[in-house]
Formats: sequence, structure tokens, C-alpha cells
Amino acid sequence: MSAINVTQVQVLDNPQFFANPLQFEIQYECLYDLQHDLEWKLTYVGSAEDDKCDQVLDTVLVGPVVRGAYKFVFQANPPDVSKIPQEDILGVTVLLVTCSYNNQEFIRVGYYVNNEYADEELREDPPAQPRIDRVMRNILAEKPRVTRFPCEFDSQAIAGMESQGAMDDMMMGDENAPVATAMPGVDFSKEQAGFFQSTQAQTGMW
Repeated sequence: MSAINVTQVQVLDNPQFFANPLQFEIQYECLYDLQHDLEWKLTYVGSAEDDKCDQVLDTVLVGPVVRGAYKFVFQANPPDVSKIPQEDILGVTVLLVTCSYNNQEFIRVGYYVNNEYADEELREDPPAQPRIDRVMRNILAEKPRVTRFPCEFDSQAIAGMESQGAMDDMMMGDENAPVATAMPGVDFSKEQAGFFQSTQAQTGMW
């Protein structure tokens, strides 16, 4: 059993203009006291073709980690558009909320993000140079992908997880919810960014 059980990740202030901060309300419970802080990270995938375009928007250490239930708001500035290929500014991409303990990532929550112009005229006739001030960001909060990874918390191995292989990602929520399918513009073969799939990962519901 994992020492940390992430019970909910809620997207706040969504949809919102691209230039506005991103906010996530995270709830989790700690089953026993831990020696080190938790490291939460928010990553924006700038291009499905090149992981060098990925941007870590913010990293926060949360501690001390003692037994109990917790809730906090993770806020980060939007990505730097100068580091995103112009052709990838609009359309579908991915946001990853991850948590690590002692440099071991143990959970990844991924969201599809759709960036499009707020104005119908701009959608129908987009300018050659993207108008960032008119781009609306819509995080598909109802359909996150949750992937859990084996992790040792203070040398206490998670029983049974070491021998389990990768399983198909499932939609978070109702246990009867269908498996999500890839949306246009997102390349799930990109190994280094990880996206939602990884070997030795265990998927499941909240």
C-alpha cells in the first residue's frame, strides 16, 4: 500500500485565457509519517514531436509529511509561448501533474488541453502570427488519466507492486467509465515525455 493516497485533483478557473495562471486544488492523505517532503510538479507539453519543448511550469515542495489529510492549491504561471513551436500553440496538447517522493515519481495525472481562439472570426480566419491575448485554454478536467508507479517510502516497499507490469490507462471516476482514446494532435508514442503510459506503472481509479 502506498504511503500517500491522492484522493482528488480539481482544475480551478477553467476555461480561461491562455495567459492566465493555472490552478489545481489537490487533496491527498498520508497514511504514516514520512521523512522527506513531497515534490509536486506541473509540466506543459509544448510539442508532441519534440520533448525539448516541454516546460516545467512550477515545482513545489510540500512538507512536513505526517499522517493526516491535506488540501492545497497548486498555482503556476502559463507556459512561455516563445518556447512553443508556432504551429503547436493552438490545438490539443497535454498537461501533467506529477508527485514524487525522494526523487521517485509515484503518481501522474494527465489532462488534455485544447487551445483555441475565443473569437469566432479568429477561429475561422486565424492570423499568421498567433494572437495569444485571444487564445482560450480549456483543460478537459472531466477526463484525466491517472498513472501510479511503484515507489519506496522510507525503504518500505509497496507490497505487491514490484511484480506488476504495465496496465492500460483507465479514465478516473466511475469504475465503469470507458477507456480514453487519443485525441488528434497528441502523439502517445513519445516515450521520454511519458505522457500517460509507462512500463512498471500501475493504473487505477481514485
